[in-house]
This record gives sequence, structure tokens and C-alpha cells, in this order.
Amino acid sequence: MDRLGTQEKDLFQKYADVQNEVNQLTAVRSLVYGFKAGLIMTAEAFIGMEEL
Repeated sequence: MDRLGTQEKDLFQKYADVQNEVNQLTAVRSLVYGFKAGLIMTAEAFIGMEEL
């Protein structure tokens, strides 16, 4: 970071912010997928696959 100029530091910070946002979106997507899969498995255990 010491070798970067002001513009390069700003560009790197923007890159880091965007990467963080992508990571958060991926985490949310994984959470939603896992939650839905868990609901389906629970429903299948209680009512059976035929009724789903």
C-alpha cells in the first residue's frame, strides 16, 4: 500500500468494497438455499414426498 498513489489506493478500496459486497450476496444466497432445502427435508419427513 505504501507504493500506491492516491488514485491506485482509491481504486483498490473500490475493488475491495465490491468484492465484499459479492461475498455478502453469495453468503445470503447460500443461506436462502440451505434454508429452503431444510424446509423441504422437514416437510418430507412429516408429510411424505407424495404430498409435496
